[in-house]
Amino acid sequence: MESKARAFGHPIHPMLIPFPLGLLGTAVIFDVVGALADRPGLRRAAHPMIGAGIVSGVQA
Repeated sequence: MESKARAFGHPIHPMLIPFPLGLLGTAVIFDVVGALADRPGLRRAAHPMIGAGIVSGVQA
């Protein structure tokens, strides 16, 4: 199976995959550390990362 979406002749799917994985993984880490260390700023920072991870996952 080959991706039809291309950028400069290269498939974009492999280029987009790291973004949702990194964003969602970092959101989990921020949420857990924020809860354990009582750092509400980290927990608030996790929310936009979750949204960006979902959006980039749909695009990938």
